Amino acid sequence: MSVFVTESSDLAVKQKRRCTRRAGILNRRIGSECARVSQSVSPSTGNKSPLTPNARATPGEGGLVRPAPKPPGRPRKSGFAISVQSAVAQEALPRESRGGLGERRRAAPNSCGLYGAAVPLQRSAKPLRRLSRPARQGTDSSRFHWIERLPLALRRAFIAVAVFLLVCSFNPPASAADTAPGADKLAPPNIVVFIGDDIDWRTYGCYGDKGIRTPNIDALATGGLKFTRAFLTTSSCSPSRISILTGKYPHATGAEDLHMPLPKDELFVTTYLKRGKGYFNGHMRKTHYGAQGMRQFDWYSKNIDDFGKFVDAAGDTPFFMWVGFSDAHRPYRPGAVDPPHDPAKVTVPPYLVDTPETRADLALYYDEISRMDLNIGKMVAALKKRNKFNNTLIVFIGDNGMPFPGAKGTVYDSGIGTPMVVSWPKVIKGGQVHTGMASVIDLAPTFLDAAGLDVPSDMQGQSMLPVLKDPTRSGRAAVFGERNWHNCDEHIRCVRTARYKLIRNAYIDKPYGNPADTSSCPSWKSLLEAKAAGKLTPAQQRTLQVPRPAVEFYDLKRDPHETKNLANDPNYATQQRELDAMLDAWIKGTKDFPPTRRTRADNTNRTTGVKFTRKIGPLENP
Repeated sequence: MSVFVTESSDLAVKQKRRCTRRAGILNRRIGSECARVSQSVSPSTGNKSPLTPNARATPGEGGLVRPAPKPPGRPRKSGFAISVQSAVAQEALPRESRGGLGERRRAAPNSCGLYGAAVPLQRSAKPLRRLSRPARQGTDSSRFHWIERLPLALRRAFIAVAVFLLVCSFNPPASAADTAPGADKLAPPNIVVFIGDDIDWRTYGCYGDKGIRTPNIDALATGGLKFTRAFLTTSSCSPSRISILTGKYPHATGAEDLHMPLPKDELFVTTYLKRGKGYFNGHMRKTHYGAQGMRQFDWYSKNIDDFGKFVDAAGDTPFFMWVGFSDAHRPYRPGAVDPPHDPAKVTVPPYLVDTPETRADLALYYDEISRMDLNIGKMVAALKKRNKFNNTLIVFIGDNGMPFPGAKGTVYDSGIGTPMVVSWPKVIKGGQVHTGMASVIDLAPTFLDAAGLDVPSDMQGQSMLPVLKDPTRSGRAAVFGERNWHNCDEHIRCVRTARYKLIRNAYIDKPYGNPADTSSCPSWKSLLEAKAAGKLTPAQQRTLQVPRPAVEFYDLKRDPHETKNLANDPNYATQQRELDAMLDAWIKGTKDFPPTRRTRADNTNRTTGVKFTRKIGPLENP
């Protein structure tokens, strides 16, 4: 949030305060004189002076008034280098697209020409006849001849007011602090990201699941903002996390495959925060970035209980903390929480077969989510204990869909959909819901914008700060997702709008490459048994069909679970062409690579799901 500060700002503030104090003193003196004169003019009334000033002004009566917006000032450059092209591009975008920092507000002038001073005069129901008499016509001097008829004391008071108004009309020029957008903004917020590992986008109380216990996540939603249509850029762990931290799509980071380290020239948002605002950057639990990623944090711990120590170490310095949970990654073991969840109360999604084995599997998954929720509660309590909660921007998200067939590793909503709850009490009003489209590609730019920093030109997202401040704003027109190597090689790209989704599959002659952990669980076994019995539904067949369609097109309003492919339906030809054009433009604009490049050998059997080697083959045709 850019703020301009000049040496004259303090002087301007002092001058305004001095002017306000003098106005109050003069107002009281005028009131005294008016009261005395009123009694002498009409002593029989028994009323108080008809010109008694307000003892306590009220809004709309010359006292405190509602601030009026000022036009935005020119954004300040951040502490790090930024290209001319980036600055031009940001200026060219509409305010809501380039992450408008809000509007600087200041008090509107009252009846005395001041800002915030309570000095108006209030007439009684019985005004003085001398003051209400029409002015005489004639020369300029004769127009004000009635002043001479006033008693001496009242005449002096009138002249004093006139002189005071004349002085007030020559206000000192507004300082830069008055005109700059964000001049009355908060200090850069602390930022905390809670990111779950392999978590679904609907398995939480605040998203409508009544069979799970997530009171702390639900409390963040109640006190903050919940996104109902937020999406990831990929459904694979390390590429997803790197994408979020860089503000770039996986294919643009050079680390699009699972286990690929961050390239040496790539920067996380933490580096920009540290350079621009001196942020103290911390990381907890799961990493998965390589050396270049980890060196961009100042502090690390695997122990959740150390979170308070990190906050203490930051002191008064703004901090960024990334908490990479390992919940709910497989394998699952009983005892994650007490009591465990009841298999009878879990929600079985339509792409899984509803069997006792699947329900037991889901119940253990629910336990993992609840354990993560308990740890989130501990860390939020640590913030509140240290009075850091109100100005901390907290984001809760996942890195990919849950580790079940038909979810993790896919670009269906079950794979790239993510919960997204944002809490920032000093900025976000509680209990709000944003129903527009959102993408995690926009989180890094949002963090920079919230801290008052410019967004680097190579970041491919845009700030969501305007939406955080006003959730009624529309979201993205479209979100984009991709799938690359994750145990098996894939080249899948998709575009999703509010109603439609288009998917392109490159390797249509091969079975779908399910991640190894999704194809080594009880739910997978139930799926294969139903396939052998010929009992699979369209939703359950999606990741098992061979050959696969080259293009998939879904009407999400009529088919939210993406079970009926409309790619060859002439009734949707126009809509499909529109999404085709969107996807082509995105591929070109982000410099995506074709399916024939950057390939890698599988290390998992596509049919059985069994991993036949732990080795990861080299990148071919880079």
